[in-house]
Amino acid sequence: ARFLAEPLSGLPRAGGFALWGLLTSVLAGWALRAAGAPPRACLALLVSPAVLANFGNGQTGALAAALLLAGLALAERRPLLAGLCLGALVLKPQLALLAPVCLLARRQGKVVLVAGAVAVALCAASWAVFGTASWRGFLAVNAPLSHELLERPFLGQAYQLMLTTVFSTLRAQGASLATAWSLQAGVTLGCVGLCWRLWRAPAVPPDLRLAGALALAPLATPYAFYYDLVGTAAAVALLATRARREGCSRLGLATGLAILGAVWIWPAVYLVVNALAAPFLGPVLQMALVGVIWRQVRRTQPDAGKAL
Repeated sequence: ARFLAEPLSGLPRAGGFALWGLLTSVLAGWALRAAGAPPRACLALLVSPAVLANFGNGQTGALAAALLLAGLALAERRPLLAGLCLGALVLKPQLALLAPVCLLARRQGKVVLVAGAVAVALCAASWAVFGTASWRGFLAVNAPLSHELLERPFLGQAYQLMLTTVFSTLRAQGASLATAWSLQAGVTLGCVGLCWRLWRAPAVPPDLRLAGALALAPLATPYAFYYDLVGTAAAVALLATRARREGCSRLGLATGLAILGAVWIWPAVYLVVNALAAPFLGPVLQMALVGVIWRQVRRTQPDAGKAL
């Protein structure tokens, strides 16, 4: 991310901030378009609460979602570009946990190798350009601090209210570290298995495969914030496009529209709801979205449902 942000450092703070948010948001829209979504869906993503939350925080959620979505969508058509995108996701690797699962399930080992090479090359380049001190600071300070902040007892601090994972939800409800880590590990393994089945079955439509991977990504990691839900918004856009194209009743989406709407607006109300009532509904909504996707796979492609 620093390679992209460094050229903006010479701009006035407000200008650089706005340009960063605009460029990464546009990249997310381009990635959704590359996945086959119509222009109206891409425009909707650009003004979604998730993208606006990421914009307002000056974060990398939109960029990470663009790289993940483009990498998975282009894997079979343009494997080198896909590998480049996924390798660049080394900037936020916790959101890329399921990418190798998706690629290996589709027998796209070449993309995995390219992504690994790109990730190593970017790490080496950052060391060469920014020096050893930056890596020493990351390994000795940033990484341990992030881990310590994640495991702190829940006290309603601002950053804790922004977390949206199974682990953080359990900690907010008073679970011990051992319990929270164990259940998070179980959910992560479940995400791996479900993602493998979605991407392995040949009859599953590509848009549902992509939506499934994007919806599962925040569940598979213990470390994600509400501004990292741009990929989830893209998954909703893909499902809404399918509903508009083929009809809600035929796809069985009529009962799922409320879930899609709730997931779509959730980043806009996340902090307020958590601060007032602390229900931490984020992971619950993510799981509900996965349930909608699973139902569409089984209803849209009966053969795929049997294979799953």
